[in-house]
Amino acid sequence: GAITFSGEDYKLLGVDLSELSELERALEEAGLDNEVPTLFVAEVVLTYLESSRSDSLIRWAAEHFPRACFLLYEQMCPQDPFGRVMQQHFSQRSSALRSLERYPDGEAQRRRFLGKGWTECSLMNMNEFFTCCTAEEEQQRVQALEPFDEYEEWHLKCSHYFILAASKGMEPPWTPLLSKVTVPCHEGAVRVAGSVPAARALPSGVPGLRRYGHRSVLVKPNVVLTTGGFGEEDGHHCRVRSFHLLVRHAGCWRAGSVTEEGPDRWGGRLYHTVSCLSDSLALVVGGRTSPSRAGLGMVWLKFPERCNASEPQDIPVEVVSLQPAAEAAALRWRHSTSEVTFQGERYLFLYGGRSAAEPVLGDWCFLHTPELSCTLVRAEG
Repeated sequence: GAITFSGEDYKLLGVDLSELSELERALEEAGLDNEVPTLFVAEVVLTYLESSRSDSLIRWAAEHFPRACFLLYEQMCPQDPFGRVMQQHFSQRSSALRSLERYPDGEAQRRRFLGKGWTECSLMNMNEFFTCCTAEEEQQRVQALEPFDEYEEWHLKCSHYFILAASKGMEPPWTPLLSKVTVPCHEGAVRVAGSVPAARALPSGVPGLRRYGHRSVLVKPNVVLTTGGFGEEDGHHCRVRSFHLLVRHAGCWRAGSVTEEGPDRWGGRLYHTVSCLSDSLALVVGGRTSPSRAGLGMVWLKFPERCNASEPQDIPVEVVSLQPAAEAAALRWRHSTSEVTFQGERYLFLYGGRSAAEPVLGDWCFLHTPELSCTLVRAEG
């Protein structure tokens, strides 16, 4: 029989959900009244059952409860890279996600419930749920609980989980997941302005390139240096602490190698900028490591003025930290920098991003490159 823990107004039953006759008998013995409005909540439960058994459970609930609502939370989108890793993760723990093959997306899940006795069904992925169904005050409260800046990972994960609400026999109909956000209307049809031809320059298996939050800069003709970001290094997903080099020779790009020199170390940064200021010097501005250690200062990257791009030799790069502390305006990340010339002087135009104190920065400054100090430049027009 069922394993039962009972309280004054609460009963917890341990039942095999694939055995519907046993489930029905346990609920009857517990005194459940099928005629009262009933809410079913399945938080990553049905996906561990064979699809035929979970389908039977969904149909059984609709047939046996005339007024009922069903909330389902589980995974979706199994075929993209994140989805494949997600499936592998659960399979390695002997907990395969069995519903994904038959019901890979939201529309398939919606048809599933409507075809098994439920009259209303709506769903959202968790990005949509947080944006559309969570009050702005609550969003701000959650975001302020601790330092957080991993939005790319968070949005990717949330796009692979959904929440579904189905109902039957409810008056008025229960549709809690209908968006209260008005979608902007555009006059006329959206048209394609143009296209840019693209081709893969390197085989997809070249190591060290699958990362984000990094910066790539042309340090010499046909030589591209990539710094920082988050990706795979030595078999681990982490902040990348090694440089990556691409060299174009005889019309083909190949991976080069970089030797880091000097007492200072790169240490891994995300969301910084790199500006090549000469044949042997590039300036790194801002960035962060972890969200709690954000707003890093500036460092120089020094490399030889000349290098033979046709030979597969190491290119040495020296990391030089700037002392004293960097200009306060540079203590930011997710910003942009552009090199400009004004009245014969070279500047880096530094704009936007965020800082440890402000989630969005709308300020800007001109960083005078010779002494790396912010300079007031009058804007006209």
